[in-house]
Amino acid sequence: MSAPITQGTGLWFGFAFPTITGCRVVLEEKFDPAISLQLIEKENVTVLGVVPTQSIKMVSQPNLSKTNLSSLRAIQHAGAFLPIQWRR
Repeated sequence: MSAPITQGTGLWFGFAFPTITGCRVVLEEKFDPAISLQLIEKENVTVLGVVPTQSIKMVSQPNLSKTNLSSLRAIQHAGAFLPIQWRR
């Protein structure tokens, strides 16, 4: 979950609920799209929570096609609408 944990969505859905239910939480100190992709692959992240700008930056990375994202089951967007051209 990449949503800021100081914001309600990031705090509850990205930290509190997963912790209460026994899920592992992977946090970054500062968002970096390349590192985020590496962490998804390395840590087998299953649910990703981001704001649209983060998502767009991640899918624009040159190494995206070489990154194994098969562990992802869901991507949550919060904070703003994801522009329609980026939804696929």
